[in-house]
Amino acid sequence: VTISGQAFAVRFDKASGTMTSLTYRGTELVQRPLLPDFWRAWTDNDRGARLQTKLDAWRRASGSWDATSVLVTQPAPDVVRVDVKAAIPVIASAYALSYTIHASGDIVVEAAFSPGKPDLPMLPRFGMQLAMPAGFELVSWFGPGPEETYSDRIEARVGRYHGLVDEQWTE
Repeated sequence: VTISGQAFAVRFDKASGTMTSLTYRGTELVQRPLLPDFWRAWTDNDRGARLQTKLDAWRRASGSWDATSVLVTQPAPDVVRVDVKAAIPVIASAYALSYTIHASGDIVVEAAFSPGKPDLPMLPRFGMQLAMPAGFELVSWFGPGPEETYSDRIEARVGRYHGLVDEQWTE
């Protein structure tokens, strides 16, 4: 399914339920599709509590995605909506994504997770991951920074920051 506007085109693979391409003014912005991510970098406290072992189901869940339905609708003249329902088999859970694509090129992504088991371990992260092609190495953000800002780093100042993607890793 391809939805296009004046300066953009977005393509979805109905079999996998993923957004496989997003071009803006002829430049491709997607190298790997947007998918759920439940895993994060570990802190020393996590390692001491052996959470990387206790929470391993979530690491495996991040790579487990099975689309069960893709529905494309047009709720308004300048809006297309793509609703994806999927299973996360590793944790027997359901996941839903809704992409609302506006004629302006704005895309609003909503995610919903429904746990399938009552005894799932603590969730380390609820997010999404997308890989962009080479050439997009500069990142800017407004928020705490400029260094990593886990909850125990309350001295981080809120502001506008920027840097190279390679500088954003923490160990």
